[in-house]
Amino acid sequence: MNLTQDRVRSIGWISVLVVCGAMLVALTLRVNAVKSEVYATEKRMVYTQQQINFLETEFQTRANQQALKKLNDLEFGYQAPGAGQYLEGERQLAALGAPAGPDAPAPIRFASADGDE
Repeated sequence: MNLTQDRVRSIGWISVLVVCGAMLVALTLRVNAVKSEVYATEKRMVYTQQQINFLETEFQTRANQQALKKLNDLEFGYQAPGAGQYLEGERQLAALGAPAGPDAPAPIRFASADGDE
């Protein structure tokens, strides 16, 4: 096979172009891999920032609850109702009422818009 100088030069340039093309493809794949890693890292950063915001809100809420509990204990002394404070029915509620005393005002009556009376 008789190769001329022009033919060898053409094969050399084609080889150089093939090598450059292969390197370009490899570089493109590497760049895309790095871009994917950057995107995943940014996504994790956003998720982490959301978690931080949630935890800060939770911390502030719990701190406010503690402050409210201290204020309640110090100033008001309110307590949650116990089981004995609940009524079982209307009869128990009626039993809590006392008869009107001699100086008690008359019960309040409301006007009715019905034309029947």
